[in-house]
Amino acid sequence: MTETTLVNRLLKDIELLLVEDNPTDAELCLAQLAKAGLKVRADVVQTVHEFCARLAAKTYDVILSDYSLPTCTALDVLELLQQMEKDIPFILLTGLPSEEPAMECLRKGAFDYVHKERRGRLPVVVQRALEAKRWREERNRADQKAREFEKRYQRLAELSPDPLFIVADEKLTFANEPGARLLGAESPEPLLAKPFLWLVHPDSRAAASGHFEKLYGSAEVAHFDGKLMRLDGKAVTVKVAATGLTYRDRPAVQVIARDVTDRKRVEEAIQSMAAFAQFNPNPVLEFSRDGKLTYFNDAASAMARSLGKENLNAMLPPETVSIVQMCLTTGQSKLRMETGIGARTFSWSFFPIKQNQVVHCYVTDITERLNLEGQLRHAQKLESVGRLAAGVAHDFNNILTVIQGHTGLLRSEPNLNPETAESLRQVSRAAERASKLVSQLMTFSRKSIMQPKRLDLNEVLTRVSTLLHRTLGEDITYQFNYSPDLPPICADLGMIEQVIMNLAVHARDTMPKGGQLAISTSQVNVDPAYVQHQPEARVGRFVCMSFLDTGCGLEAEMVSRIFEPFTASKESANGSGLGLATAYAIVKRHHGWIEVQSQVGQGTTFKIYLPVYDQVSEPWAGAAGEAAIPGGHETVLVVEDEPPVRWTVKNILEKCGYRVLEAAAGVDALAIWHQHHNEVALLLTDLVMPAGLNGQELAEKFKAQNPKLKVIYTSGYSVEAAGKGLSLEDGISFLQKPYDAETLALTVRQCLDS
Repeated sequence: MTETTLVNRLLKDIELLLVEDNPTDAELCLAQLAKAGLKVRADVVQTVHEFCARLAAKTYDVILSDYSLPTCTALDVLELLQQMEKDIPFILLTGLPSEEPAMECLRKGAFDYVHKERRGRLPVVVQRALEAKRWREERNRADQKAREFEKRYQRLAELSPDPLFIVADEKLTFANEPGARLLGAESPEPLLAKPFLWLVHPDSRAAASGHFEKLYGSAEVAHFDGKLMRLDGKAVTVKVAATGLTYRDRPAVQVIARDVTDRKRVEEAIQSMAAFAQFNPNPVLEFSRDGKLTYFNDAASAMARSLGKENLNAMLPPETVSIVQMCLTTGQSKLRMETGIGARTFSWSFFPIKQNQVVHCYVTDITERLNLEGQLRHAQKLESVGRLAAGVAHDFNNILTVIQGHTGLLRSEPNLNPETAESLRQVSRAAERASKLVSQLMTFSRKSIMQPKRLDLNEVLTRVSTLLHRTLGEDITYQFNYSPDLPPICADLGMIEQVIMNLAVHARDTMPKGGQLAISTSQVNVDPAYVQHQPEARVGRFVCMSFLDTGCGLEAEMVSRIFEPFTASKESANGSGLGLATAYAIVKRHHGWIEVQSQVGQGTTFKIYLPVYDQVSEPWAGAAGEAAIPGGHETVLVVEDEPPVRWTVKNILEKCGYRVLEAAAGVDALAIWHQHHNEVALLLTDLVMPAGLNGQELAEKFKAQNPKLKVIYTSGYSVEAAGKGLSLEDGISFLQKPYDAETLALTVRQCLDS
């Protein structure tokens, strides 16, 4: 969708909250929106107090905020918005030459940012923000309706008095009780997972197989006569009504089979199937032979209301009458005819029911599909900036550790006057709130939790292929070469689908005038000789997925940097530059690697290697308990490179009665250990330290000499980010920064007593 189209899709009375302390900049922004034809009612505030007051009193469609404000920044405004749990798109206005503040705002949840020197983008960004929010709301409603419909369908199928079967992957996936009795079984269980053609009489198998091939992935209805084989070997002559559908996310065929001696009940059963349209979350319509609308479901009415139409006839395609007559005359369907209505695009499919002389029509709102590429790029941008969070959180955690530690020391002093005690209590509460905010930052900075499971890569590609066709356009032709008997992999389904989409979108961008994309799968045995030429490869059995395009190709220098974030690797300037970087990171998390081959003018080949399924390792989960906080007299070696943190820890432990030895780095700790290794009972060390020796390596050296040594690791990073391969066994604990004096003392005592 072009920017001009977005600007022309005007909204009425957009409620805008503008946080800007410069009146001239505020007027320029509003003038730019008005110039684009957007009808805006704006409130302008300059401080966070005015911002909060406005949000409490009024509902807004979008918020624009300057980055630099008199008493705060846009980050503070954004955090206030999130604390108030307002689902309002937040757009940053910045005049700063650096993009780092804008990137941080995007990471924390801002929709987009606009540089003040490019205010012309502002109307488009506002429009996209509003459309993105509307798209999310509509998608959630549609998903909920789809789930409800599937539950109703399952229940109706189970309670149906007619024999009903569902066939997927040429196997019987579902059968109700009447269907089981028709085939001579007491219950459906003995029939499930059997090849469906095994239950068809040999005389009818060829015809049934031909009907099924046409019905998979189609919404057409086929009626034919045939014979089924009962489990006792007897043949049953049946009248069959079969239709394609999606069952449990797979293309399937629904079959209603009835003995022809009870033909009347079969006809009633087929007619009762029309009731399913009432529960369909998508619009369903029916037309008579003369093109008049004779039926529509609730979803169709809701679609008309959403477009401001009181009458469904006002939104029908102009050629509806001629299409209906053509379908009934030729018996052929008219599929996926697109029309634009206002700001939305709809796809219409017409299916003739000749025996009833009517035409069924199914309508799909495909606006979100047309915007899918932009939505994917936006999601990738938000995900990529999370790498900045871990470093920032680490520094904040060190600072908060000092604040909380000293506050705890002071509050434990006897004979504090009430005013000082209250001040310290307020400082402690503020530090706790800051600690929670940093904890949220740490949660965001972690990579998303993987949910690996056994996957057939061929099935994943088959499922994604339809989305590829709709997303990448008709000027790209596809060739899928699936290797038979492909071994499974253990992977996160959503992440693997994202890798496929990212690589396909990159291939499309290298073929602006169209081309061909070949996607293949194979099993590869990697030997030591191959590893010598590919440093990232490993010896073993792997599943290989390759993408070969006929695009413009890449220069050698570009190939070497292809997976770096924000590397311009294609002619199109519309990409975020994060797609390939994201794909690379996902494959690495799955213990695989990607290889690239490309020459200018000869296309590009990506090969993704993923290990064959073995087993899924379970993540470590720690446990915490409540205990008293006694002191002790043992000797504790504290290794911390931050002097304020080290000084704080030393004072807390000495106040608890411990003897404390301190070191600023791993090298210093080695010297102290050499002199006092017989005295040290516990090592308390930061995991991430300078001078080439981290906390984990230091602890391993010490425990090799004294296996009874107790160890506590600390870090401002999470245990996942700071301690790769860290084993927390008996006598070894992890203490997340920031922590207060009470938590430190309790952890030390528990570790010594473990």
